[in-house]
Amino acid sequence: MENCIFCKIINGKLPSTKRFEDENIIAINDINPVNKTHILFIPKEHIDAFENINNDSIFPSIRLAAQRLIGEEELIGKGYKILVGGGRSASSKSSPFSPHRSYRTERKIVRGSNL
Repeated sequence: MENCIFCKIINGKLPSTKRFEDENIIAINDINPVNKTHILFIPKEHIDAFENINNDSIFPSIRLAAQRLIGEEELIGKGYKILVGGGRSASSKSSPFSPHRSYRTERKIVRGSNL
């Protein structure tokens, strides 16, 4: 999609720091992280909402990427969150489906929620 920020990242029209890539997804550092480690897992196929996913290969790719990055970031045994958000009502700045993984080093208040 022409106006999709994630599609622009995937197509190389916007810069990003890639952490993982395969035929289905890329994982990049979030440019506005809310935690020390904040990584976005972006399907290469434009998906506007979770309920519209029809590619069975996306979730195995996300699992593989998350497992590798959890190890690389030395988060095993320390705790982390994997979140799935989509749409503006999910506090997403853009509408496509986008899983996130973040690691919190200390207790923070983010967007009015005590995490």
